Amino acid sequence: MLLKGLFDRLLFGPNARLFTYELDILAAVRAKLGQSASHRLDAQLQYLPYRQRQDGGRILAFFPGKRNPMPAEILFDNTQELCFAVVELRRLKETDKLLTAQLYAVNRRFFSIEYDMTPSLKGFQDGTQTIVTNVRINADLETPQSTGKNGS
Repeated sequence: MLLKGLFDRLLFGPNARLFTYELDILAAVRAKLGQSASHRLDAQLQYLPYRQRQDGGRILAFFPGKRNPMPAEILFDNTQELCFAVVELRRLKETDKLLTAQLYAVNRRFFSIEYDMTPSLKGFQDGTQTIVTNVRINADLETPQSTGKNGS
């Protein structure tokens, strides 16, 4: 048990918390989703305690805990693996440093945020004040087997 706790801390580590710009991304997507999908996303995030930054921070993946399985009623109806939203944001005082984030669902649950570039290379750090410039919802998470607008 002690080894598993140590392994989890090493694997998911100190970068497991969400940065402020990631909270901005999730808030912008919630505002554009339908009420049911937005509530399901919020509920799912409560069951996804493990977060792992991959590819130098370009990918933030969310993983469920084994002791507390996610209830079926909060899963999305759409069963496809898909990019369901794209968010563009920039730093508050700059107009040229745009960061694009794609949000993915896999196996009926929120899975990851994937950036077009490592956020820190564009000056995005925890605490960076941002402005969301565009939010596009690509797929209906509440319709079974929905295909996104871009075919993803």
